[in-house]
Amino acid sequence: MIDVNLKGVLFGCQAAAAVMGRGSSIINVSSMAAKRGTANNSVYCAAKFGVNGITQALAKELGPRGIRVNACCPVLVTTDGLLTALAEEYAPAHGRSVSGFLESFCSANSALGHLPNADEVAQYCVFLASPMASAITGQCTNVDCGVFPQ
Repeated sequence: MIDVNLKGVLFGCQAAAAVMGRGSSIINVSSMAAKRGTANNSVYCAAKFGVNGITQALAKELGPRGIRVNACCPVLVTTDGLLTALAEEYAPAHGRSVSGFLESFCSANSALGHLPNADEVAQYCVFLASPMASAITGQCTNVDCGVFPQ
């Protein structure tokens, strides 16, 4: 978990920054779990909190070179990986049906009545990479349909 979700981001940013020029943009995929801890999710939360710290520090370090660094922090996005993870015995779903857990979470938390899909997360990342986001750096922004407004 730490190797992929934290070290992978750190070393990926290091490799990217070595070849990037002015006007480039790094977009890290973090998580809502980087904003608040959740039960049965401590290692993942720690890794994603670290991703946000890396994002903010690199924004300051790479900004003078004209490289922007941001993070996208989605809430639960239904992917094969999420479904597999939630089915684990010690996952946040606590052994409940995964679909029931997601429906309950959405109903209790989402201002829009749904959770984001992978395409919506990707569209936000495309925006961050575009010239329209040229004044945005060091931000770790929720893509969460209003689950955790800030």
